[in-house]
Amino acid sequence: MKKFLVGSILALGISTLQASSLEVGLGSLKFDYNEYKEDGTWLDSETNSKYDLDGGFVKYEHNLGVVKDEDIKYTQYLELYYSFHLNTTDYDGSLQDGTPHQTITDNYLHQGHLRYKAINKIENYELGMFFGLGYRYWDRDILGSAGYLETYEWPYYEVGLSWKWYDKNFYMGADISYQKAYQPKMYAHLNGGLDFDLGDTKGYKIDIPLGYKVNESWDIIAHYIYDSWDIEKSNIINGHYEPSSETKNSYAYISLKYKF
Repeated sequence: MKKFLVGSILALGISTLQASSLEVGLGSLKFDYNEYKEDGTWLDSETNSKYDLDGGFVKYEHNLGVVKDEDIKYTQYLELYYSFHLNTTDYDGSLQDGTPHQTITDNYLHQGHLRYKAINKIENYELGMFFGLGYRYWDRDILGSAGYLETYEWPYYEVGLSWKWYDKNFYMGADISYQKAYQPKMYAHLNGGLDFDLGDTKGYKIDIPLGYKVNESWDIIAHYIYDSWDIEKSNIINGHYEPSSETKNSYAYISLKYKF
């Protein structure tokens, strides 16, 4: 049920707040996940070589009003976001005895955040800052006779900066944020279940939108998102541990945004 937590929060937010905009997108996740041995050499990976339609997102943005003082005027927003992806990757690694092994992995990735934003508009530019709380959940189901299910999950906080430039009906921008996990976990459905405490987990995210304003109510937007996480190795349980890893996932979306 934890994988649907963020989605439930999102639904609650939409029902209790008067929306300023609602954006829905479909797209693809390109996986790039690598694990490393204690000496820093490569251990195994999860990758897919192309973008396939395998998920999407929904984003709700509520205008909290304008704040003015002598030097600056900015608009406040509350943003609720949820994304999901169901895809397969190619596992490349080895068995416990060191024998090289390749197979397929089914992935179920859910992410979401609640974000406060303050945006200042200067002529045809927008500059802003934001901070928020999020949650990440990943089921990694390695298939085959030697496979097993691993579940990664953690809450996190984020802080970031945003920028947007307008040219008539076209616009582009970037949101750049630092992410830091709180008490990250990995549960291995193996040997009766192993519940690991992951090491220091942090990363950053870049969201680059390219949009077109169709009219006062509708926008069409293309998003490219790069999401990076560095995870240090876990504690040791019965001689087992989760090795350090790097995630460098990228996403491509096409979305419609309705302003009301």
